[in-house]
Amino acid sequence: MLLDVLLVAGGAVVLAYAGNRLVDFAVAVAEKARLTPAVIGLTIVAAGTSAPELLVSVTGALRGSPGKRCWSWTTTSATYSRWPARCSSSE
Repeated sequence: MLLDVLLVAGGAVVLAYAGNRLVDFAVAVAEKARLTPAVIGLTIVAAGTSAPELLVSVTGALRGSPGKRCWSWTTTSATYSRWPARCSSSE
């Protein structure tokens, strides 16, 4: 039980640190590209909100049941791409 708590706490610390480093790096790259702070912030928020859905879609596709998982990610992305048409509708 104690080991589980320590592992969860350690994972949270690593996640927070890695997230900070990722955002710092993204901001540095965007500033070198001379993007405005608004565009930088919106891009980071957009990527952060789409990443979990993309992960679920990829996981579903790798397990052989993309169906709704493919559609979920593309309908929430800003592009509404035609990618779901290439996903199998096994569900």
